[in-house]
Order: sequence, then C-alpha cells, then structure tokens
Amino acid sequence: MKVGDLVKESWGMERTGIVLVEVPRPPSSRRRLFKVLWTTPSPTSPTLTGPLWESQAEVINESR
Repeated sequence: MKVGDLVKESWGMERTGIVLVEVPRPPSSRRRLFKVLWTTPSPTSPTLTGPLWESQAEVINESR
C-alpha cells in the first residue's frame, strides 16, 4: 500500500478512500498506519480524513 492508492476498509463500515500519507511510526513497529481521505465520514469523526491500519485495508486500485 502506498500514497495515492484507492483502498477499501475491510472491517466495520467497509468504506472506500484514497491514501494521503503514511503516518511516521517507530522503526520497531511492524504495523503501518495511513491517513486516508474517505468517501463517507466515520460516526466517531466529523471529518472525511482518518486513520487506517494496513492490516484492515484492501487495495482496490494502485496509483502509478
């Protein structure tokens, strides 16, 4: 997964979005966290941008 990819949340709301940036994490962390622009807002967040763990996402279309 990389910036610009179209992704689908594979749990919960099953919404789609575009990866905006990878959130910096400590080198010891094995999990990758991304900031995503979603098509629908989360019930817990009033904005369309939000976090997504790589393990909870499915790539629909890769950016070039």
